[in-house]
Amino acid sequence: MKKALIVGGSNGIGLAVSAKLISMCYNAVILDKTAPDQTVLTDPSAYTYIKCDLLEDNGELFEKLSADPETELLMITAGFGRVA
Repeated sequence: MKKALIVGGSNGIGLAVSAKLISMCYNAVILDKTAPDQTVLTDPSAYTYIKCDLLEDNGELFEKLSADPETELLMITAGFGRVA
């Protein structure tokens, strides 16, 4: 199954991207500080959540994930701040 890696995919735009990719038959791998909203992502078998704080050293995690040949897509939606 094709996979999509979404950094910051648990809320906001990242959550919407995660939901869309799941609807397009991707298995989403969501990296975020908090777990995804289960009222939006209702099928836990459609995604994998990995707790990840980008302020910490995650080099080994990203190396492992980048070596997965099933991963076809990377979305980086993590951000800080407020859109005004």
